[in-house]
Order: sequence, then structure tokens, then C-alpha cells
Amino acid sequence: FKGMSPQDRLRFAVIFFQIYRSTEQLHYYAAEGLVEQRIWRGFERRIREVSQLPGVQQWWSVRSDCFSDDFQDYVDSLIAEGDATAPVDYAGTECSTIS
Repeated sequence: FKGMSPQDRLRFAVIFFQIYRSTEQLHYYAAEGLVEQRIWRGFERRIREVSQLPGVQQWWSVRSDCFSDDFQDYVDSLIAEGDATAPVDYAGTECSTIS
């Protein structure tokens, strides 16, 4: 994230804001029992995975205040837990090298 051009940083920020905002809504709905846990678990696996990427963590460190306190605590706990498995390589590039 820090090494990106200003234009790429903006694109990255807009995309991840939307991803995390949507996930925040689903997190709330799951907590309130308004979405089935089997649906939430799929989203949770992806957000847990994506939250381990260094670029996403850099973005989160400067934009987490745009989200509810509850969701901030949730994502912070995912980041703190870490994950022994590398994110899935969807694009043919090692995801752990994306920053």
C-alpha cells in the first residue's frame, strides 16, 4: 500500500473500503441472527485471509476509524491472531508478496 502510486492507493482504498463496509454489515447481521451462520462463515474466511496481507493491514491502520467500534475490534482481533496459512492465490501471484 505504502509503495503504490497515489492513483493505485486511491483505487486500493476504494475497493477495500467497499469490501470491509459490506463485511461490516454482514458481521452485524450475523451477530443479530439475521444471516445464517453458514453464509457468514464464508465471508469470515475471506476477510480473515485478506486481513493478513501487509497492504491491507497498512490501509486498515489509517482507515479503521471509518468503521464501527465493534467491527474495528473484530478486524483488529483477526490481524492480531494472524494466520498460518497464506492467502489463496487467485491470480497466479503469491498473495503474500502483494503489498
